[in-house]
Amino acid sequence: MTAGFITLRVDGGEVEEAIGVALEGMADLSGLFDALHSVWLDNAQRAYTSQGFGTWPSYYETGETQYAMAKGSILGRLMTRRDMLRWDFGASEILFPSMTDANHPQNVAEITSTTARFGTSVEYAINHHEGIGRGPYWGGSAPIPKRDLLLTDDQFLDDVSRATSNYAASALQGLAAGRGSSSVGFTKEDVLRQRVGRRGGLVS
Repeated sequence: MTAGFITLRVDGGEVEEAIGVALEGMADLSGLFDALHSVWLDNAQRAYTSQGFGTWPSYYETGETQYAMAKGSILGRLMTRRDMLRWDFGASEILFPSMTDANHPQNVAEITSTTARFGTSVEYAINHHEGIGRGPYWGGSAPIPKRDLLLTDDQFLDDVSRATSNYAASALQGLAAGRGSSSVGFTKEDVLRQRVGRRGGLVS
């Protein structure tokens, strides 16, 4: 299989906008990124349990029938959509917990004062994400279909906004108490007001 790494870069698109709205001018965002790691893990959990928010094709739609039958024989049950990219729902799983468990040895959370990269270092994750390579010989060596591992939903963007505005509010409280030197210049309510019109309403 092709080796590679899968990460979510929290420095682009609407995520970057959400951070910039709340924390423009702050020098050290590592505390925020720590909070956003939990947000990302929750999103990955939702993506998995919904099979990519309903976008991942099933084994029977992609020519992976032999793989599904062989996997089902090993696990002792008929494979369904909930089994996609899962194995035994137990301690021997690798990919799923590496995407959803902060304590898993292959979970990625590379955080500095200005950047964050979240995801998994499982070498075959890229095969599923990009739809490249082939499955195992015992499963028929079928081509691996694309099942996007970095999908996010509206809840993720809402949670990013909420975590960001809460962090900004905490920073302001620290300034008021003389405990910091951040240049954040507005309150949580100001942050929420600035979100109006960008995603259709306030973050609750």
